[in-house]
Amino acid sequence: MDNPKMMQFSLMDERSEESVLDLLNEMLGFSVESMDFEIPNSLGFAQVMLRDDGYRHSFTILWPSNIHQKSSSEEVAKKIAIVLNVCVLLELPSKEASDNDIWLLINPDGRIRKTPIKYLEDGVVPFAADGT
Repeated sequence: MDNPKMMQFSLMDERSEESVLDLLNEMLGFSVESMDFEIPNSLGFAQVMLRDDGYRHSFTILWPSNIHQKSSSEEVAKKIAIVLNVCVLLELPSKEASDNDIWLLINPDGRIRKTPIKYLEDGVVPFAADGT
């Protein structure tokens, strides 16, 4: 894939990978597969990792740059947060982020806010104002 488009997000707690992929397929408008859930003729690929620290379930989605996504990354992450009842940290696209350490925190009630993040040995978490 030459210069693929990308979306990266992490779920606070582990959820069904198949459920997340189903929501991605619905919201993006094209099929996304992973190592554990292959879809013939899919256009996107999800790298899925369970982390030891912080937000446990990490997804990096890649698809060809010539494929248009039906919904924005923010809309996709919000739907995942609401439907799966989980907090989601969404990495902002580099052109939207003035600081790569600012991500969006999306709550299960649909509230969205920008938040600094803290990188852990194996994961990320929102960085609290008190430095924790």
